[in-house]
Amino acid sequence: MNSVTRGLAWKHFDITFKDEHGNRTGTCNYCALKFTGSHGRFAAHFNPDDKCIRTCLECSEEVLTELSSYHTECRKRKESKAKRKKLEEMTASERVVKKQKKMSDVCNRYAGSEIDNQLGKAVFAAGLPFEMVENVEFKKYGKLRQRASENYTEPSADKISGSILNNVQRELKYELQERDDAAALRTGVTINLDAGEDVNRHDVVATFHITTEGERFESLHDTDGITRDTEWYAKMCIATIRNSPGSPKNCFHICVDAGTPGVRGAKDAEKLQELVQVEFAWVTITLCQMHQGNLYCKDIFKIPVYADSLQKLHAARMWIKIHHWSYAQYRRSGGLAIQKVSETRAVGQAIECGKIMRDKQPVVSLFHSEVFGVWIAKQQRLGTKGRDAIAIAEAHRTNVTDPAVWMHCEEAFNVSEPAIKIARIGDSSKPTMGIVLHAWMQIIQRINEYPLATTAPTARNRELKNIYMKRKEAALSVMHYAAFAVEPLYVDINMWDNAKVMDGFNTVVLRMSVCHPLGEEAAQRATKEFQIFRAKQGCFARPVAWRMVNEMPSYQWFQQFGASVPHLQWFAVRILSMVSGGAAPERFYSKLGWIKNAKRNRLGHAKTEKVLWVHLNLALKKKLYDVDYMEEKAVH
Repeated sequence: MNSVTRGLAWKHFDITFKDEHGNRTGTCNYCALKFTGSHGRFAAHFNPDDKCIRTCLECSEEVLTELSSYHTECRKRKESKAKRKKLEEMTASERVVKKQKKMSDVCNRYAGSEIDNQLGKAVFAAGLPFEMVENVEFKKYGKLRQRASENYTEPSADKISGSILNNVQRELKYELQERDDAAALRTGVTINLDAGEDVNRHDVVATFHITTEGERFESLHDTDGITRDTEWYAKMCIATIRNSPGSPKNCFHICVDAGTPGVRGAKDAEKLQELVQVEFAWVTITLCQMHQGNLYCKDIFKIPVYADSLQKLHAARMWIKIHHWSYAQYRRSGGLAIQKVSETRAVGQAIECGKIMRDKQPVVSLFHSEVFGVWIAKQQRLGTKGRDAIAIAEAHRTNVTDPAVWMHCEEAFNVSEPAIKIARIGDSSKPTMGIVLHAWMQIIQRINEYPLATTAPTARNRELKNIYMKRKEAALSVMHYAAFAVEPLYVDINMWDNAKVMDGFNTVVLRMSVCHPLGEEAAQRATKEFQIFRAKQGCFARPVAWRMVNEMPSYQWFQQFGASVPHLQWFAVRILSMVSGGAAPERFYSKLGWIKNAKRNRLGHAKTEKVLWVHLNLALKKKLYDVDYMEEKAVH
C-alpha cells in the first residue's frame, strides 16, 4: 500500500490539529461531522458496513468508489498480518493441522533416511489424512530401509501410499461390516446414486449404501467420457444391490437424482426400475425430492407476472443498497441477489422472495421518508446527471408503492413456500420417506385456499394446478404413498378414499413380501394389521405411544410400539427408514473436488476411489463410535 493510498481519506476532511502520535482532528467536507483519531477512523466514516462509526449521508458516489478499494486492501492486509502472527506462535503439533506445514512435520518426525521424506510426499500427494503416519505400513518401509543393502531401490510414492490405503481399507471394512450388516437386517438399505464431474471434467457416478447407521460410500464409477444410457445405469444399480450389506434382499429402494444422464425424469426412472426388477423384483426407484422441489419453484417463477414483480422489487432493493445515503435507515436490505431462474436454484428465489416480503414496511417507508426528499433536492442541483438519477429513483418508487407488485410477490411466495420444505427434505440423509407426500399436499392446499391477486383468478388457479399436477406426478412413486399410509404422524388423516395411497400401500407390501420369510402370506397379514394401526387399537391405544410420535424417528416408533402387529411392523420399519433425497452424493462431490484438485489432477481413478472410500468411511466410523452419538429426527 503506497503513501498516497494510505492517506486517501485525509483529503475529504478539513484537518485542524495533529498530535505526535499521528492522530488528527478534522471536519467532514460533506456532512460537517467532527472526528478525532487515526486514518482508519476517518476512512470508516465513508464505509456503510462499519456499524461503529456514523456513516456520511451527503458524499457522492464517486467518493465511495474511490475509497472502496482502500477498505478492501486494508481488510486483506489486516487478515494477512493476523495469519502470519498466528503461524509464528503455533507449536509443532498445532502446525500439523495446517496443510502447508503437514509434509514438513511428517518428515521431521520420521527423519533419518530418504524413505521417510518420500513417504511424507506420498501421503501428501495422495490427499490422505495425516493420522495415517501412525499406520503399520508407514513404519514398515522405514525398517526395510534400515536393513537394506547398498543396492536397495526406494519404492515409488504410488506404491507407498497404495499399501497404506489398502491396510486402512481392510481395517475399516472389518470394523464397519458387522454394524452395517446388522443395521441392514433390521431396517433395510437405500442406495443413493448421482452423477457429477471431477477436476478434469470427467463424468463420474457415485453410489452410497445408506442405513440407519449412516452413509457408507460404496464406489465411484468412471463413464470413460461417454454419455451413458439407462441400460448402463441399470447394470451399475444391479451390481451395487449385489454388494448390499448382509444380502441383496436387504435393499428395497434406490434414490436417483433426476439430473443424472440416462435418468432425466420420471419416464427414465420407470424404465430403470423395469430393468432392475428383472433381477430384483422387490426394489423401487424414486427421484431425489430436492431436485423436484426446485423444478416446481422454477415453473412458478417462470410465470411472467411473478417474475416481473420479483425483478422490480429486487431492483429497488439493490438500488437502496448501492446508495449508501439510505443504508443507515435500511440496514436490513443485505443486498441479497435475486437472479434469473436459469442462473440459480429456483428454491433460492422462493427463499429470497420471502425475505423481500418480510422487509416490505421499511422499503415502502423509506421512499416516503424525509431523507429521500433531501436526496432528490440535492440531485436536482446536479444538472443532467442528477435528472437521470431522479428518473431511476422515481421508477423504483413507483414500483415499490404499487400494491399489485407486492400482492403478486406475496402470492408467488405463498404457493412456493411448501416447496422449500420439500427441497430441505431432499437435502438430507435422514429417514424422511413418510413426510414427502404431506409436503406436496400442502402446496395444493395453498393454491386452493389463498386468494389470488389477479384480474383472472380462475385462469391463474388453473395454471398453478397444472404446474402442481405435472411436478407431483413426476416426483412421487408408490413408495411415497405407502410411506404416507404407515406414517404415525398422519394417522388421523382420512385416507380410505384416497385410491393412490391405498393402492401404493398394497403394491409396495406385496412387492417387498418376496424378501419376507412368509412370502405373500406376510403381505396378507400386514394388510389386516393395518386396520388395527389406523383404528389405534392394541398397543396403539396407549396415549404414551402418540405422545412419543414427535420424540423419535418414525421407524423407531414402530419398533417401540408395533410389537402387536409384527408383520406390519416388518414392512413399516423398512419403508419409514428410507431416505428421499440425495444429500450424500451432493456432499461427496465437494470432497472429490478437495481431494482431486488442480494440484493432484493426475490421481488415477482407482486411487481416487480408494482415497475417498477411506476418507468418508473414517468419518462415518468416528461418528458412530462417538459416546454422544444419537440419531437426529427429521424436521416435519
